[in-house]
Amino acid sequence: MNERTNERTIDTPWGHSQGIYPVIDGVTAHTTATHGGYQLSDDRQNNLEARGMPTVWCREWYEEDCEITAVILGFPSEFAPDVVRGAMQMVNRLKIEVGGTWSQLYQWADARREIKDRARMDHTVPTQCPMCSRSDEVHTIREDYDRWRNGLVIQEAMPYLSVTDREKLQTGICGPCWDLHMVPSDA
Repeated sequence: MNERTNERTIDTPWGHSQGIYPVIDGVTAHTTATHGGYQLSDDRQNNLEARGMPTVWCREWYEEDCEITAVILGFPSEFAPDVVRGAMQMVNRLKIEVGGTWSQLYQWADARREIKDRARMDHTVPTQCPMCSRSDEVHTIREDYDRWRNGLVIQEAMPYLSVTDREKLQTGICGPCWDLHMVPSDA
């Protein structure tokens, strides 16, 4: 990613921005203490919508785990080939898990967000990647977490968690390390 800009930090859907980085013209990345994502300018958002890509719950904001795939695949010629391949791998993983179309993928993301918005996520599990030592947190519902710890399959106990969050709970491995070390290069 490019160097940090001198722009003033702002509030994002994931908390107060700790850094703002240019990605491509009209797209900036925001980092927070535990999460982040892309913010699109009005022109970029309108262009993305005109290309038929899915929009998200908070119009200009695309979270870093899944939703930025719409931005990357909406403007593939403006991203490095390995970034586009990574976005395609993410979409393919989600299609396997969720099944099907962009619409279904984003319905799944909306359902996951709706649970979060209802403030039912009353349990925070700290994680640390054994490969890169990145610290993170996974937010879940305590009752569901306990059901998983007592033997229920994780995707049944916590279907609202992303593949990445479930992997972080099970092994600690973060998404970037999984993609770098676990996904075959010819996938």
